[in-house]
Amino acid sequence: SSDVCSSDLVLVIGYMDDDFRFVIVHLARFATREEPDYILKQITQRCQQFNIRSVTADGGGTGYFNNRLLFDKLGQQGTFCGILYSNSEHEPRQDGALLTWTVNRSASISFLFGRVKKQSILFPRLEDSSSFLDEIGCEIAAYDEHNRSIKYTHADSQPDDTLHAVNYALLLAVLGHNSPRSEEHTSELQSPCNL
Repeated sequence: SSDVCSSDLVLVIGYMDDDFRFVIVHLARFATREEPDYILKQITQRCQQFNIRSVTADGGGTGYFNNRLLFDKLGQQGTFCGILYSNSEHEPRQDGALLTWTVNRSASISFLFGRVKKQSILFPRLEDSSSFLDEIGCEIAAYDEHNRSIKYTHADSQPDDTLHAVNYALLLAVLGHNSPRSEEHTSELQSPCNL
């Protein structure tokens, strides 16, 4: 057996409330070894159940692919965004049917931890979210001498899939909340789903 953990797909469903708090209403985990069609069906059902209109995922690899499949399954309505981590930031840009958004990894994770500290991210009951919270609490901030900046890391044996899923969903909720679109479109963006 290996000490390196494998990644899971974590689904985060939440919205930005009137007090600009990100409220997470549903968390789910899918092992990447599960049948891809089963995972897609489960996520599609939950997106329909919660009337999701905005979806974001890791902009590289399977996240981008899954986003494209969901776009087709959910009727091609709403915002579908792939987030790419980098040391720099770029405005979201249209990439065919999907948006691609490059964000500063450390800055966005710092923003997430700041909101946790200020209690402006609300999680489901502890008994429903404790294993997910472990994947956020495992992250540590370390100073990177070479880049003279804070870098977030975790032990190879501890997954941090939930941290990134919550981060992506939070970023999309903030984007939707700050969007100059009409009220109708803004309310759609305020119910993001992340995978």
